Amino acid sequence: MCIPAVLNSSEFIKEKYSKPIYGKNSEIKSLNFEAGKIWIEKDNAGNVISPYELLPNLHKDIAEDKIEEFIYGDKLADGGAAMTAYAKMQFMNISQEEHNAIANGLLKYCELDTMAMVFIWEYFWELTV
Repeated sequence: MCIPAVLNSSEFIKEKYSKPIYGKNSEIKSLNFEAGKIWIEKDNAGNVISPYELLPNLHKDIAEDKIEEFIYGDKLADGGAAMTAYAKMQFMNISQEEHNAIANGLLKYCELDTMAMVFIWEYFWELTV
């Protein structure tokens, strides 16, 4: 995946998205993330953590006893996981609660995929100015 390489290479992107400018009622609007979302976080070595690893846990607002009944794991951090989760929503008998958790996770994952295209565009824009 090229997103970590782009994010680690661009001082402009690191500076811009390390601030809470993304989300509902923020400078950069979102339909799925609360105000103040920060996309750039660094690990202990100073490298940018992939934003996909920063996506929220699917089960964060669900009671522990309900989670044990779920078929799906707690993260959607790549395309394969997103496709599998979508297929489970379509073809398996899951609870409405799990269905809603997966649907919300997919909305966030897909929004991040779109935001990743913005990161790449801004990276190339930065190189040309």
